[in-house]
Amino acid sequence: MQGGRSNKFIIEMYNTCKASDGISDLFSRVSDKLKESFSIDKVIIKNLNQKKESLSAGEEYAINTKQLYIDNRLSGYSAFPDLINYYNNGFRSSAIIPVINENKPIGTITLLSQKEEAFGKEDVAELNISSNILNNECGVQLDREKSQKMERFFQASFETVVPQAIVTQKGKVVMANTAMLDLLGKPNEVQPLQISQFFKIDLSKANSPPWEEEHVEIYREPVRKFMVSSKGLGEGLLHLTFNETTSLNLLEERSRALDYSTTEAFITMDDDMRINWASENISRILRVDKDYLVGRKLTDFMSSASSQQIGKTEIISEEVQLNFDNNQKQEVMATILKGKNGFSSILSINFERYLSAVKKALNDVVQISSDAVIEVDQSGSIIRINKSAEKLLRYRSDELDGMQISSLYADTDSQNRFSSSISIAKKNDVVTDIYVNILPKGIGERMPFQQSIMAIKNMNNTIDGYFIVGKELSTKMEKERLNEAFDKATKQMKEIKSESDLKTQFIYNVSHDFKTPITNIKGFSTLLYKEEFGVLTDEQKSYVKIIMDELDRLMLLIEQILDVAKLSSGRIKLDMQQVDMGELMENASIKALAESAANKGITLKHNVDYNVPQIPADPNRLIQAFVNLIGNAIKFTEAGGTISVSVFKKGKNIRVEVTDTGMGIDKEEKAKLFKKFYQLPRKGLTTHEGAGTGLGLSITKEIVNLHGGQIGVKSEVGKGSTFWFTIPTSVRIKKKAA
Repeated sequence: MQGGRSNKFIIEMYNTCKASDGISDLFSRVSDKLKESFSIDKVIIKNLNQKKESLSAGEEYAINTKQLYIDNRLSGYSAFPDLINYYNNGFRSSAIIPVINENKPIGTITLLSQKEEAFGKEDVAELNISSNILNNECGVQLDREKSQKMERFFQASFETVVPQAIVTQKGKVVMANTAMLDLLGKPNEVQPLQISQFFKIDLSKANSPPWEEEHVEIYREPVRKFMVSSKGLGEGLLHLTFNETTSLNLLEERSRALDYSTTEAFITMDDDMRINWASENISRILRVDKDYLVGRKLTDFMSSASSQQIGKTEIISEEVQLNFDNNQKQEVMATILKGKNGFSSILSINFERYLSAVKKALNDVVQISSDAVIEVDQSGSIIRINKSAEKLLRYRSDELDGMQISSLYADTDSQNRFSSSISIAKKNDVVTDIYVNILPKGIGERMPFQQSIMAIKNMNNTIDGYFIVGKELSTKMEKERLNEAFDKATKQMKEIKSESDLKTQFIYNVSHDFKTPITNIKGFSTLLYKEEFGVLTDEQKSYVKIIMDELDRLMLLIEQILDVAKLSSGRIKLDMQQVDMGELMENASIKALAESAANKGITLKHNVDYNVPQIPADPNRLIQAFVNLIGNAIKFTEAGGTISVSVFKKGKNIRVEVTDTGMGIDKEEKAKLFKKFYQLPRKGLTTHEGAGTGLGLSITKEIVNLHGGQIGVKSEVGKGSTFWFTIPTSVRIKKKAA
């Protein structure tokens, strides 16, 4: 290329930039101009402002140094991988122009030529000038886009009835729409208002928008509450939107109050009596799930006579019986009101019947309570006791009927405490945590007892008697001791789990970092083996082959460690698909095991029953499980042995069995098989044959567990082993995690 056109080129470049409309158009126009001026073969544009793009190593270098990067002799030894890639695609010169504005990377323009030395000194000078012009114009375009964005926000704010304002991060109001000014009581004034003059709002939280803060109140009567949302506009400005929630909060409070009702539920229905909303307590009132009711017609549960009355008047109120699909019936008082948008109804249960049921339930609770409960009348005569009190006092309930409660206390001090507590209960209804000594039947020894007393009142609010509720203190103290021991053990378990999680993460990180250098070593070893760098002797090639084989073993170990770390931390998500087990057994990885077995003189055969259905599973993880189990069988089976793989349907599962005629496993070893890093003793096997990581069975167990299945082993020393696992046939398929 020839120079000598600098002045003309600079003017043309300047005019090209000024004619652009937006960052994307600017990049496009400049790229076309550069391609035309320098006879470039290819231009690569990276516009970081338009979308998320990843920069190559060379592009990042140009951005970081903020300088034009030239390589006029691209080769297989160029400084960056992307430049080597350009060389492999036929290019011999490249220039990377960084586009930066106010230290913010905007993008890069890469020029590629098929000629060597394509960029001379004058070309470099002109490209540097182009870069400066481009950077300056980017700043102009960005400011213009910010202004246009701000203008759009302003227009949107003025066209809505929702109060909105543009404020600085310190709260100064820059602009507000009419609704906002009316809310502030300043219809004709913006400057110099501070948002904190009017609202209890903490803008420090809004520095990382989007942001929302509930229940922001305005400083005047009547109190009004707002939900404030914030959006950043750049240049330290925030766009605030105020949505009033005063009425909504009141409605929510009333709705919550209704949800606590024990006798009345509320529903709304459309014109066809189809239920479209129900209060949360509907399940307690009708004893059927809320989801069962919503979407169905109320009249479907009523008799035809009752349903025919609905709609004839504006409001009806009558007792009806609701019949549900589970043969459950419920009698309620239904008050139904017809409105403009359908029907509303209050469903009330019979209060007397409800009160009777509550009393029965209360009596049942008292009887099964682990605390001793004694009911006495006003004079202290025992009326009844519950099962726990019978056990503690060693009296039957009929033995104590009419006996004075004071006779159960072991000493005068305890009797006096009871009398004092009764006096307090008369005034305060309840008194708690009284420590006394009682005397159970036939023991002859006093027992420490902690009791509380509650007054029983009738409909006239007068006292009919008292409940005395308590427990043996020695038992309580023992329970507290056990609770303390449990809390301590729980804390220790959390500490152990935390340490285990840290170890798992450390192993994962180290193993992951090993992959890159091992991959590089494997790549260069392969090139050596293929004699890309020169002819090798047979002995040298054999050494390189050993290196490659050992790298494969090391990479397998790393992959297994990474799998264990992922499984332990829950990182692995199954890619669930419908899997045909017959097709799965034809996978290349599984078929390769047949060749490995044959090389060792072992017969490997498999059979999939005709009635085995497709199952929801992750095919790659199932293959991994098969490879681990079959690989183990080959490892521990001598020449002349047989390995059988069977797949058949058993109940609601498919069952896989891998049976070998190998050395077998004793009972003590079977209990340890599925633990991480455990390796079976290699009696009778060479080191290479028996070597492993001790992770294969642990990984297989986790894979089976993730599928909702089970895994196990049947074995006897000297008679071989059968490893089996099951996978459910009807697991609901989940979408693969993003």
